[in-house]
Amino acid sequence: MLMPIPEGISMVEAAALPEAFATAYLNLFIEGGAKEGMTFLMHAGASGLASVVIPMAKAFGLRVITTVLSKEIAESIKHLGADIVVDTSKENIADVLKREEENGHPLNLAIDCLGSDKVGECFPYVAYGCRWIMIATLAGDISPVNMRTMYVKNIRLIGSTLRSKSVEVKGQILSSLVNDIWPKVESGEVRPTVFAVMPITDAEKAHNLLEQGISVGKVVLTIPGRE
Repeated sequence: MLMPIPEGISMVEAAALPEAFATAYLNLFIEGGAKEGMTFLMHAGASGLASVVIPMAKAFGLRVITTVLSKEIAESIKHLGADIVVDTSKENIADVLKREEENGHPLNLAIDCLGSDKVGECFPYVAYGCRWIMIATLAGDISPVNMRTMYVKNIRLIGSTLRSKSVEVKGQILSSLVNDIWPKVESGEVRPTVFAVMPITDAEKAHNLLEQGISVGKVVLTIPGRE
């Protein structure tokens, strides 16, 4: 379960790596079968996971769509390099996917932490064989889904959690991170986004910051004198 810290990474950045990077790798490559040229949707573009998944997907040649809640948040994640940032306060993601399909870029892969009725709304506009990976349902647990659309398009609806995996599987994922992803971290192609660094005595304030939904990337706690 141990990994070396990539060259050129601080201890604070290193603290932001393991769970987010392992979750990103698991769902992009093991569950999602990500390949160069795919069109990929990552919901919640300002989340700590998205701050890793988006640059990781771009580093491997995927075309990336992400969603945010406002124009201000869209501005704050420009550095991640997503090809399309959808402000869902103004536009429905299903309408965007319909337009992308009409323009020859149907969705091949999605990592969805939101859920809600948007899942079923999006399915008619994804590519044949699309993999839609559910990792959480922060916006709602239930969605009507047209089953005929699923079998006609051979859509794979996949539930996935890193924490439920065995120690052996987690070890394999972390080993793959070191082999496949650490070189891109060291080159600067993929780096963690740290939104705030706070002393561990302010852990409650850090949780409150996350609850407000304004953080872009990770909030890291430090032990004074051991940074």
